[in-house]
Amino acid sequence: MEYVHINRSTFYLHYSDISNMLENVKRELIEEIAEVMESYPPEPFSESVVL
Repeated sequence: MEYVHINRSTFYLHYSDISNMLENVKRELIEEIAEVMESYPPEPFSESVVL
């Protein structure tokens, strides 16, 4: 297990509880993934496949 070396008051300054922190981390990760997907849209399939 890794520790982040912040004290309790600093944690609660940013998050209301552990579930709130987890939701924020998940939301930020989903936003980052969406940004990458928008930057690199999929290319359409080609009718001919070269092996």
